[in-house]
Amino acid sequence: MSTSHKEEILRETIHCMVMWGDGKAEVLAKLAANGITGEAAEAMHRQAFSERVAAIRHDAWNTMEYGLFWLVVGVGAHYELRCWTGLHGIPGSFFRFVWPAVLYGAWQFCIGLTEMMFAHHRQGSLADNED
Repeated sequence: MSTSHKEEILRETIHCMVMWGDGKAEVLAKLAANGITGEAAEAMHRQAFSERVAAIRHDAWNTMEYGLFWLVVGVGAHYELRCWTGLHGIPGSFFRFVWPAVLYGAWQFCIGLTEMMFAHHRQGSLADNED
């Protein structure tokens, strides 16, 4: 097995450890056991951790887009119904069926925004949050 192949396997192992939520000390210990210490080990961990944060933010962005979709649908439906009917002929209580979409969209948007803001602090595996 060539040295570059071993390094590639180790790099993939470190990437998986970081994505599964292993701590920095565990990752650096694994690298030290394989003869990589100091700045090289820090750089490998930093790269894997930045990929982890990017993956979290990508998922958070998708959640925010989903929330914005429902916000637009709910608000658009409300104002379209309001303009279309002029509130004549349709009781005002009918509009309460539109607002759950707005509330759901706002909730999803806030979840995505919070995940994006605190991506560096997330603990545990990335697979734990799969819906």
